[in-house]
Amino acid sequence: MSILTIMSFVMVALLLGLLISRKFIPMMVMVVVPVVCAVIAGFSFPDITNFAFDGISSMLKVIVLIIFSVTFFSTLTDAGVFDVIINALLKRMKLNVTSVMILTGLVALITHLDGSAITTYLITFSVMLPLYKRMNIRITSLMGIVILIAGVMNVVPWGGPLLRIASVIEMEVTELYRIIAPIQITAILVSFVIIFIMSKLEIKNGAGLQANDALAAQVYQVEDRSGGNKTKLIINFILLIAVIFFLLEGDLVPVPAFVLMIGSVIAFAVNFPKMDTQRAKITEYSANVLSMTFTLLGAGVMVGIFKGTGMITEMATILTGLIPASIGKFSHLIVAALSSPILMCIDVDTYCYGVLPVVIEVCQQYGVAASAVGIAAALTSSCVMMQPYSAGFWLALSLADDMSPSEYYRSTLKLIWGICTFMLLMGIVIGLPVW
Repeated sequence: MSILTIMSFVMVALLLGLLISRKFIPMMVMVVVPVVCAVIAGFSFPDITNFAFDGISSMLKVIVLIIFSVTFFSTLTDAGVFDVIINALLKRMKLNVTSVMILTGLVALITHLDGSAITTYLITFSVMLPLYKRMNIRITSLMGIVILIAGVMNVVPWGGPLLRIASVIEMEVTELYRIIAPIQITAILVSFVIIFIMSKLEIKNGAGLQANDALAAQVYQVEDRSGGNKTKLIINFILLIAVIFFLLEGDLVPVPAFVLMIGSVIAFAVNFPKMDTQRAKITEYSANVLSMTFTLLGAGVMVGIFKGTGMITEMATILTGLIPASIGKFSHLIVAALSSPILMCIDVDTYCYGVLPVVIEVCQQYGVAASAVGIAAALTSSCVMMQPYSAGFWLALSLADDMSPSEYYRSTLKLIWGICTFMLLMGIVIGLPVW
């Protein structure tokens, strides 16, 4: 076994171990480990630099997309666009167990349009938790609904999982999304059927209002940040619809980052006309942007060195020899099917940048394209809701009356694993290019 082969396995083991340990930020691990391993394998610094910047170049479109997707959707959130939609739903709902649980799904769906789980948790739990307590609906059901809908809504072209997967398989994220969009829409409908069934189980469990409960006369609302400016709201709604249309259409403006860039500029001009406010908002939003940008830059270095040195090819050759030929071409489907329990052990960066590149290289030995691996991973990307290493995970537990992690997994794993399996099987059945 060559030194290059040895270092390829050492590099992956160190990457996985250090990322799982959470002792260092992902960027540090994904830069230092590949560079050290490449040096030990005998590569010069000029070669390593070229490999690294080849990898970084492949990430630039995704990084720009992240910057402006966060800016655009955060601006509309602060402008109260989603508050108005939620309040309109709350005014029209009838207070019974089924309607409350369906409304929970709708609130989670709307608030997750920006791809941010933290926003979803903060709004949905704040609005719905008092209703659940008053109506004796189990909080584990509230958690299950929020995580189920947020998981399915993660499969949007500006969401973290799809952006990561697209960067790994070197495909435009909107192109990847157009392939799987029909299945996401179907999965959303199926999710609401599941919520309906859950509501009937809650009623059997004794949930519901007493006949004289004063809650029946109350109208719940969330804080409306729109300020009541109807003209500004109409402009924001038109802008939101236009940006989503151009993102999904993909031909009129083929670069999605440019769509979000234009949308962000217009949204800033409409909602924050003063320069001081614009600067303050850029500073506020930059915290979310920088974290993912740093991670993607580190991933670019890692992927560039992994590929440029030939380590990934060496590792795949060894692994291919260990996998029975009869199942080799299905390796990516097996990993995708098991992604939910896998993400209980590792975080999404480790999964996308540590596991998927190796799976891609192994599958290519059997004639399976990288795009097929990416599509299978994208179909099951709701599994990211299972990772315990994000701030959102612990925020959700805190907002749900300090729910324990074991209660979280008992109430969510079967839902997320089930919807991921459904989406993967549906992709296979309708003939998506997953092999």
